[in-house]
Formats: sequence, structure tokens, C-alpha cells
Amino acid sequence: MSSGCDGRTNLGDAVFVFVDLETTGLRARGGDRMVEIYARRVCGEKLGREYETLVNPGRTIPVESSRVHGICDEDVADAPSEADAVGKLGELLDDSVFVAHNASFDRGFIDQARGRSNLPPLSTPQLDTLQWVRRLWPEARGGHSLGAVAKRLAIVNPAPHRARGDVGVLLDAWPRLLAAARARWPIHTLGDLLAFVGGEAERAALVEASAHGRAVELLYLDRRRRCRRVVAHPVEIEPGPEGSVRFRWRAGRIQFRLPLGRILRVDGREEPGLERSSP
Repeated sequence: MSSGCDGRTNLGDAVFVFVDLETTGLRARGGDRMVEIYARRVCGEKLGREYETLVNPGRTIPVESSRVHGICDEDVADAPSEADAVGKLGELLDDSVFVAHNASFDRGFIDQARGRSNLPPLSTPQLDTLQWVRRLWPEARGGHSLGAVAKRLAIVNPAPHRARGDVGVLLDAWPRLLAAARARWPIHTLGDLLAFVGGEAERAALVEASAHGRAVELLYLDRRRRCRRVVAHPVEIEPGPEGSVRFRWRAGRIQFRLPLGRILRVDGREEPGLERSSP
């Protein structure tokens, strides 16, 4: 599978495929399977091809999962197999950027199904709207679930917890998410957008603070994904979106590291303070 989109592609020319799945459970590597797929290609403001299908998971759908999405065994008895479904989805994803809310969840199920079908993992670039909204509104009281995003932006989802309905929320939210991101970071190309979502604005602020020996106030996610604040000095910034940042408290007595992906906001401070919680 190839991808014709690279970081230099003008954002208006980039092709995005918005994807949502419903599943038998939460464990892509633990025996759970897909039961529904919806995906829609978008380029600029133009909607393109779509793919929608129920999927026969080859196993029983737990009652507790059916209570969430309303899909039961009878609904998928005559549905396509996962091998057929991921094959057709792969055709739609070609030359595009994969977009989903908590993208690693959806992509994990797809890649597991592709592996069972003797297909390679997806190679398309990925854009996670969950990471995006956490960066835009890190302390949102309602959280960052897709339902919380819909509520914040007054988007009505006629079919919550169904693949088509959830993708519809992402499509409606997209222009407002992009406007909010552009208010904080210059975004003209696909690379600019991926850099913002990946924390490039925060990394740039940390590099500057480190060069001038300044403390910063961090808003970050702890190991339990709770939003926390702390004031410290950035000491060393590793390159790349997967890198970490090493910090020290005042007088350099204690040092700690945070993955760049967990740092949501960086604000300059004249003097470092004391930690408010453990990273």
C-alpha cells in the first residue's frame, strides 16, 4: 500500500480517510474483532468515496458490547468476513492519511485483521483526532471522547457508537479543529498539521526555554492520562515526535523525563516552582 501524501502536500490537496470501527471488545490482540466499518475519503472540502459494511467477526458478540453499539450476532451472520472487509478498506485508504479518534485503537484492529489475512500493516500516515483535541483543549471538563467533542462543538450525532454516525461527528468537527489549530500554529501543509498534532509547537517552546535557561509551566498527561501541571526547567529535548524531554526542578536537584506526546501545553515562567504531582 502506498501513500501519495507527504509532509509537503498542501493541506487542501491532501486526501484524508476518516475511519471508525465497532468491535466485539477493546482487545485487538486479545481475541476481539471488528463488527462494523465506515470510512470516507475527503480532499479539501470535497467528499469522496465511502465504504460501509458490517463484518462477521467469526465469534460471538458479547452482550455488553451489543448494548453499546446495538449490533448483535444475527446482524452480522451474513456479513462479509474480516479478510474481505480489510481488503476493500485498504483500497479506499490508498494514497491517503488515516484519520480516527483514538486512531491507534482502530488501526490496531485493522492491522491485526490484515495480519490474519496475510496482508502487511497499514503504511499510511496517521492523524489522531483524540490527540488533537487534547492539545487544543487539554483541561476540557467534559473530557476528550468523541461524545465530549460533539457536545463542545454542538454537533448532533444521530447514531452514536455506530461507525457512520461517529465519522459524521469528525467530519463536522474538522473545520473547527483546523481553525483552532491555526490560531496556535502556522498550518499550510500536511506536515504542518501532523507536526502540530504531534507536539511540534510545544517542542519549539521547550527548545527556546532550554536555550535561555528559562523555566516553563507544563500541562501534561500523567501515566493514567490525567491532566496535570508542573513548573520546571527543560534540560534536554530529544529529536522527533517520539522523543522525550528531560527536566529538572530548581537548583537541579531532581530530574525527570516526559515523552513529548504527553506534553499538551507549554507556558513560559520566570522562576521554577515545585511539582504539583508526579509525572
